[in-house]
Amino acid sequence: MPGVLLCEAVVQAGGILAAASAETDEKAGRTIAMLTALDHVRFRYQVTPGDQLHLEVETMRRRGLFWKMRGVARVNEKIAAEFEFTLAFDIERSGEERA
Repeated sequence: MPGVLLCEAVVQAGGILAAASAETDEKAGRTIAMLTALDHVRFRYQVTPGDQLHLEVETMRRRGLFWKMRGVARVNEKIAAEFEFTLAFDIERSGEERA
């Protein structure tokens, strides 16, 4: 499995965790998560077809709409990839308001 897909899987899990943990105002509209940074990325084990991938995500800190998180992808208890990433949340705007 390509490393970029490992990163994407972990980041999507982080987005779900952050969205479920965040207090949102439902009147404001739908919130969208945007990946803003990947840091300290390390690929340690190659993931092959048939491997079962376990994803772990933890929140390191939160400042306003920005979430700093750490993620690990494991196969058979071996670390396949680990990294830190930052997500930013924003309110989805209608097509008329976009610049």
